[in-house]
Amino acid sequence: MSGSIYDDSDPYLSHLKSKGKYEGWMECLRNAHENPLGHIHIVDITALGGTYQWEANADTIALSAELTERELPDGGTRLIIFAPSNRIYVQKHVGAMYDIDPGFFRAVLMSCESDGFYEGVKHRVPEFLVGGRPRHLDLGYGWAGVIHRRGNCNIVLLSASYSSGRLTEHRWYYENNTYLDLVKFHEEYLRALLKLDKQFFIEVHKNPLFLMLPILDIHVAYLYEGLIYADQLFRRGRISRREKPELVEWAWSALRIMKHDGMGPLDCVRQYDSDYNGNKIQEFGQYKKLAERFRCIIEEISRTEALARDYLQHHVGMFGLEESRVSIKQTRAAFEESKRTKLITVLAIFFVPISLSTSVFGMNIHELNENGQSIWVFILTTVLIVAATMILWGFMYQFQKYNSQPRDGIKEGKHWRTRSAALCQLIFRGHIIWAWKSGILVSLLTDGRVAFLMSCAGHRVVRLLSPLLHSPHEPCRYVRVHIGMSDAFDCDKFED
Repeated sequence: MSGSIYDDSDPYLSHLKSKGKYEGWMECLRNAHENPLGHIHIVDITALGGTYQWEANADTIALSAELTERELPDGGTRLIIFAPSNRIYVQKHVGAMYDIDPGFFRAVLMSCESDGFYEGVKHRVPEFLVGGRPRHLDLGYGWAGVIHRRGNCNIVLLSASYSSGRLTEHRWYYENNTYLDLVKFHEEYLRALLKLDKQFFIEVHKNPLFLMLPILDIHVAYLYEGLIYADQLFRRGRISRREKPELVEWAWSALRIMKHDGMGPLDCVRQYDSDYNGNKIQEFGQYKKLAERFRCIIEEISRTEALARDYLQHHVGMFGLEESRVSIKQTRAAFEESKRTKLITVLAIFFVPISLSTSVFGMNIHELNENGQSIWVFILTTVLIVAATMILWGFMYQFQKYNSQPRDGIKEGKHWRTRSAALCQLIFRGHIIWAWKSGILVSLLTDGRVAFLMSCAGHRVVRLLSPLLHSPHEPCRYVRVHIGMSDAFDCDKFED
């Protein structure tokens, strides 16, 4: 991949090309408009713990010359702090000079937007989380660092973004949190660093990874402020659930992402210390205190997130319960409507035959008698039509009732003559009422596809048999058992 296109105008990319280190993915390092702004902060630390802090303007081309002129004391450490908006400037003037790992500049690019604000959506998963051993520190939340050892000296580059304000995008105008909304973390880091005592800087000379501890201290404070804000959102949303139902969801979303990403800086430092530093920093007292603070605040974030999640689930459950209540009311209304419809249907069963009879024999009884027709003919015709209509309606109702029952995949499949013979046996032996009530009549007519109710458990023959031997989809076999094996004849002979 060394033959990939590179930018000759960028001395850092040219340096990578000359060293045979240039790869295709490094093309992203030049796809940015250079807009240097503000100052680059440099802190030189001696082996005895002395510090000298100076600045370089990011809008000049003199940084590399200034770094060369200001010679680093033997055994010292040079810390260069800059905002992500000055990445191109630092990359051109420092990258080639100190042979900086290109992965560091990519981490700066991917974690922040062009104006230097942290962009969590754009940020990719750090390499150390997936089993890699990068030479740079991709701490997340806009923090990135790299440690380069040059002889007896240490060169440390640190990029820190502005806080994004993403956490407070749903705030009220009177609740602005300056720490969460707009903080230049590279300047915040510098102030925190210069407050440390001389003993700390002596340790930095021995172990430059100690320069990452102020980042952890700042990040814990950032998480704490985020926790306070999310807790306020949750409590306001819980009280005003109807007016602002989205507040609890916003709080849960912020807490969930803090729970997922919050330990990133600490995990990155721990992994780097394990890979390249012999776990030395983990024995330091200040690191242990910071790790304990991380543990406590992440536990509290987890507790608050669980509370918000439970409340959301309860709210969703109550919403579903209300929907169920409405559905039950609608079902009851539909049931009452069906009862009225059934009543109208029954009335129509009587009205339609009578109307039909009157239309055949005359408009009314008076006209019927004038034509010399017998009143008994009218009555008999009407009764027969009503009876036929009720029988047909009852049969269709029974068929619909049993057709709605669960069906078995096993079908009896008996021949129609066999089923007809079984039905005749029931009729001749006086079991027609039971056949109608149990549904076996419909089951015989539908070839066993519709189940029937096995209701003859008290029969003298069936009592000796296990009910599990019968299937509600085998009416012919059940008829033989119901009548009695000795009295019933084998209907299968009709299939020959």
